[in-house]
Amino acid sequence: MPVSLPVLLYGRMGNEPFTENTETINVSAHGGLVPLRSRVSPSQSLILTNLQTNLELKCRVARLVRGKNGVVLAGLEFLQQSPSFWGHSSTPQN
Repeated sequence: MPVSLPVLLYGRMGNEPFTENTETINVSAHGGLVPLRSRVSPSQSLILTNLQTNLELKCRVARLVRGKNGVVLAGLEFLQQSPSFWGHSSTPQN
């Protein structure tokens, strides 16, 4: 479902922690799609915070796609299903 929500990602690059504020492009009960500047890797574990609700969930980078203008789009997959994470009771389950 196309939804723009502010989120914060937290992770590690080697031994160094990083955070990045971004916004979702699409969300589902299984995760979301976000543009990133940070160089994350496929299967990398991250913590995703929904800045509207302050809910946090562990997720992993399921897919990386280079979008327009060199922007990297990261498909994030929740490590546990959380249909209410985005605050939308109508979030599709697929």
